[in-house]
Amino acid sequence: MNDMTADVVLRGGTVLTLDGWAPGRTGRVADAVAIRGGVVCALGAAAREMIGPGTRVIELDGRTVVPGLNDTHLHLACYAMGRHGLRDASPERIGSWSGLSEVLTRDAIGPDGWIRARGWDSARMGRAPTRTDVDAALAANALSGTPAVLFDATGHELLVGSAALERCGIDARTPTPDGGAVSRAADDTPTGVFSDAATRLVLSALPVIGRDALTAVLRTALQDLARLGITSVTDPAIGPGHATLFDGSASYEALEALRRLSAQDRLTVRTQVLLLFSGTGGETARTVREGIAGAPRLAAGEERRLRIAGVKVFADGIPRSATAWHREPYGDPHTRGRLAVAGDTDQARLRELDDILGVIAEAGLQAGVHATGDAASDAVVSSLANRPATRATRPYLIHGDFLAADGMDALAAAGIGWTANPVISTAVCHLGHRLFGRERQEQRQPLASALRAGVAVTLSSDAPVVDPDWRPAIIAAVERTQIDGARRAGDPEAVTGMDALAMMTVNAARLDGAESWKGRLAPGFAADLVVLSGEWPPDEEIGALADLRTDLTMVGGRVVYEG
Repeated sequence: MNDMTADVVLRGGTVLTLDGWAPGRTGRVADAVAIRGGVVCALGAAAREMIGPGTRVIELDGRTVVPGLNDTHLHLACYAMGRHGLRDASPERIGSWSGLSEVLTRDAIGPDGWIRARGWDSARMGRAPTRTDVDAALAANALSGTPAVLFDATGHELLVGSAALERCGIDARTPTPDGGAVSRAADDTPTGVFSDAATRLVLSALPVIGRDALTAVLRTALQDLARLGITSVTDPAIGPGHATLFDGSASYEALEALRRLSAQDRLTVRTQVLLLFSGTGGETARTVREGIAGAPRLAAGEERRLRIAGVKVFADGIPRSATAWHREPYGDPHTRGRLAVAGDTDQARLRELDDILGVIAEAGLQAGVHATGDAASDAVVSSLANRPATRATRPYLIHGDFLAADGMDALAAAGIGWTANPVISTAVCHLGHRLFGRERQEQRQPLASALRAGVAVTLSSDAPVVDPDWRPAIIAAVERTQIDGARRAGDPEAVTGMDALAMMTVNAARLDGAESWKGRLAPGFAADLVVLSGEWPPDEEIGALADLRTDLTMVGGRVVYEG
């Protein structure tokens, strides 16, 4: 093979390179792309000229090629376990709370004696559950003494029955952890539902899911992502804080499983990790400093496959649990919520948050900060704006649903990024109307303002909260369904289809500090790409994107999926 011959050439279609993309502009469009040594080496006519005797030629026949999709907020370990390791207790599966008896069965008992399930959603089920729902389901199957834990769809709540409460030693005298909530009866007896930091009471008593089990479900999950065309992800929460998140599977055992897959050349998605120390509540600068000092280290030389990028911090919780921190009261019981970090007063918590972010910056790590309420976002932006960011340590807000449109210039000037979740916002928009009212709801996710200001704003799934399929996120951002579930033609915060695609490719690479080598299809860039089954739809028909399938996915020029 001579120097002018490619390993692979894809020709005869539309290659949306996103090279030269800017808001409102598509960037270069080609009809062919050539790959050699895992990188793009030519486009268009120059690519076709690189076909030699050993070149694999892929005829596109009018299909579309796009850069590989990058989900900047996908809980890979928890998605893998939730999708492939736990019983399904979603509303679609159980129908009503009485349907739990179909899930909490004898064959669902794990080797450690616990039943684990996930997916319940009180908003869709008509009422909040209690331990009596679990007890009744277990009794129907003659399993009354079996401990069972059911994780909700958001990852912020869990439900247990009486046997599990007894196994964990939880009763009316158990205090509610800082930053969490315990649902209680009139006599203070826990009803079985635990939220945010309070989930630690249960999860810390559960046996840790082992490396072998995690490796097995991760391998299957990686196949899921390859079929979708996802080539990069950020798992935003692995570490000691796993005991307050989803099913608790994102311990350091998950990091070891990822490292094992990488060493075996089976990690088919480029993976970044944020470390989580205290979880969804009670973080301090001391716990972060000690956590960074004691965290595992990854071997040098594999950073483009697996790397520890930074630290995840929970500034607040979520509106559904009344733990999001807002300037004005919301919902019932008409609360403002509060910051989730340690401290006895708002001012003490603000100082602690500032110290935490300072520790992360001093360590040269990226800070990814969960902030759903407007007051929490204000606090995070105020603290981060005082610290100049570098490409390697670019901090960002996670969720940021109520960031202000007129505040985007300040984010851009400070180098603060933002990863938004339009599919989740669409799914909870009716809850948002009930909790916040129409006026506040309509301010949600000002994506176009962020793009115009130059913020490194991305779209992400937050899987397993929703499916990792990237297409609904792009459709929601273009149709602006986050506000009321309906397409809002002419909404000033709607974006174009190319802008939404760039948010999951070009901007995602910026957020990763990897804009010099991935996120677009240009000579010298990684050959991470996806072949879609047809033409990219115009904005007015963006819903048709849901009908396009992934025909082929490449990571570094290697085919990881071919349908």
